[in-house]
Amino acid sequence: MTIYLGSTPCEEECASVGDEHYQSDARIEIGAYIDQLNRTFHFHRSDLGIIFRKKREPHDFGGYYEVVVDFEGFNWLSSPLAYVIEEHTPTEWDVIALQEIILRTVSTHFQPEDLGLDGPLAWMKTPVVSVPQGRRMLDLVRKVRTGRCVSTNEVSANLALDPAEETSEQAGTQQFVVVLDDRSERHSLTEFECTAPSAELAIEQAKSTHPSSEVLMHFTRG
Repeated sequence: MTIYLGSTPCEEECASVGDEHYQSDARIEIGAYIDQLNRTFHFHRSDLGIIFRKKREPHDFGGYYEVVVDFEGFNWLSSPLAYVIEEHTPTEWDVIALQEIILRTVSTHFQPEDLGLDGPLAWMKTPVVSVPQGRRMLDLVRKVRTGRCVSTNEVSANLALDPAEETSEQAGTQQFVVVLDDRSERHSLTEFECTAPSAELAIEQAKSTHPSSEVLMHFTRG
């Protein structure tokens, strides 16, 4: 069984097959996506064996890459959990993923001396603090990579943070889903959803609501 999760979150742009920079961009995006999936989905049993990996598929241009759910060993609970993951994969990058994509793109295509404090591209090392800001910054980096110029005003306008872009993590609460097994003969799974300041408190709420069930996995929702 192979469950495909795409090459990036579904609402994000992805590297275009056949593009000049497809290989490097796809490698960077796939790595960031796998890292984000590992940050998002947390398993509470070591024997579930669910992993995320890169898979190459044939294409007229030679091949393209996607992230798939794979299994190490066998646990019959892993398959239904994998379908839960497929249903709830992140729809957009998180801040950490965008920072990773930007830093790896910059290190791949630009010289270190241009990125120093006094270098013309020092702005490329600006910390990413919101998803919209990170998207704008990545677009600028890729624009410069093609040889086009960006003005100081354009950089300043795109890197400025709008207060409305504050993330839910910064606001102090997140949406969690806790997946529980009812331990019956049928082993029915329950998805308990709540808003909480931490995963620990979300799990406590789930356990108090379903005291006879076992927590298998929890994750955040955007």
